[in-house]
Amino acid sequence: MRTVRAERERDNAYRERARLVAHLAALHPSHVGYGDPDAPIWAVVTIETPAGQMSWHIAPRDVPLFAHVRPTSDSDRPWDGHSTEEKYLRLEALIGRASEEIDCRRCGAEPEN
Repeated sequence: MRTVRAERERDNAYRERARLVAHLAALHPSHVGYGDPDAPIWAVVTIETPAGQMSWHIAPRDVPLFAHVRPTSDSDRPWDGHSTEEKYLRLEALIGRASEEIDCRRCGAEPEN
């Protein structure tokens, strides 16, 4: 019983994360494909942001959340080798940029580049 509950909680956490990644993919150039030989049934969503490339593995049941993301093609930039830690540092930098832009809009100033 505990195992079933733990699996359900894990799957719900993956779904929650997938929804947030789907939103991020809608805001930035992105693509989705099946290029990881270590996880061939999991899609990989790659998002190109001003803070750098970020990618996430997506569970098969969550792939429909990414219908708005185009399939990976040969012309896409390949995975840049970022680690999970680097990915989340880039996400923090992206959050910082967004926060600065919001603050600038509130005060009427131009954001710094």
